[in-house]
Amino acid sequence: TTGTMGYFCVFRHDGGTEADWTEPFDFPINGDFTIVINSSGEDLDASTTMDVSVQGSVNGVDYVDLHTDLIDGVQISASTVGKTIAGVYDYDAKGRMPYMRLELTAGTASTAENILIHVIPH
Repeated sequence: TTGTMGYFCVFRHDGGTEADWTEPFDFPINGDFTIVINSSGEDLDASTTMDVSVQGSVNGVDYVDLHTDLIDGVQISASTVGKTIAGVYDYDAKGRMPYMRLELTAGTASTAENILIHVIPH
């Protein structure tokens, strides 16, 4: 969905520690972009940590990591208020592919939650 500043989606974190993926981006990547996880500040389980990688594909089926652990094991929860985390994808260093998406992997099992993800082009 197009927002007033970038693009966002509601992502269903299933609570497990297996990798989950967003849908492929449906907007052009022409430069660096910032990824913001839990941008609405949801109050998540206290132990919730997240690794976020950017992946690309030439055919929309077979994906490879373009930037592994852009966000690496960062806690996205706090004892009273949810924590927002961000990372910047370096377009010049990592490139682009026709299909791109995010891979999110929780470090610990937790309650299934909806989290808001923003992708903000520079």
